[in-house]
Amino acid sequence: MESSAAGALTSLVLLGLIGAFLLARGIEVFSTSGFKFLTGSNWVAGSEDGVIPNDFSIGPMIVGTVIVSINCDCCSLFQCPWLARCTWSFTLHKKFAEF
Repeated sequence: MESSAAGALTSLVLLGLIGAFLLARGIEVFSTSGFKFLTGSNWVAGSEDGVIPNDFSIGPMIVGTVIVSINCDCCSLFQCPWLARCTWSFTLHKKFAEF
């Protein structure tokens, strides 16, 4: 087996182990919190004596991640043509300055 194939296989095995770990821990969370863990907006740490239970949800974090990702994608789509034009314009002016 080539070294690139061995590296790819190692990456896939490690990715599978990480996925299995997350699935095992995720089942525990979904069994206690249910689907509202993904859609809710609560973030209560609770008390140490257990009178106030922990209540965590990640809905706003998921929405924020999606908004930031879309913003970065849009910026990169509009930024690259602008940078290419500025670079071309700079090199063009530099060539005319040499004459």
